[in-house]
Amino acid sequence: MKKIACKNELRKLKIYVSVKAIMENLNLPLTIKLFKENSSKEAPFVAYNPELDISSCGKNEEEAKKMLTKAIELLLKGARDDGTLKLILEEAGLSLQASKEGFPKTYFSFFNFPLGKNLYA
Repeated sequence: MKKIACKNELRKLKIYVSVKAIMENLNLPLTIKLFKENSSKEAPFVAYNPELDISSCGKNEEEAKKMLTKAIELLLKGARDDGTLKLILEEAGLSLQASKEGFPKTYFSFFNFPLGKNLYA
């Protein structure tokens, strides 16, 4: 009887490890908006992620993106450790299920809107 229980426990452990290995990496499509904030001389470039509403800055665009990546990683690790990762992702319009099935396509385009003459009057 103990052998069967051990085998069942081992099987559960293998399944847990398999699921854990799949879930260890989450590939999320995140938007990064870069702009220059002239009020800061030390770190004028800002990288902003609207899905998670988080930003960071740097001396140049690359450093700002790198710092944003670190900030997102810290946010997600904290949420994972607190047990709120699923909630954070859902609030951002993302999900663990979508990361497995594929995310919707995102497009960027310009919208032309006539401002009219009264705007600068």
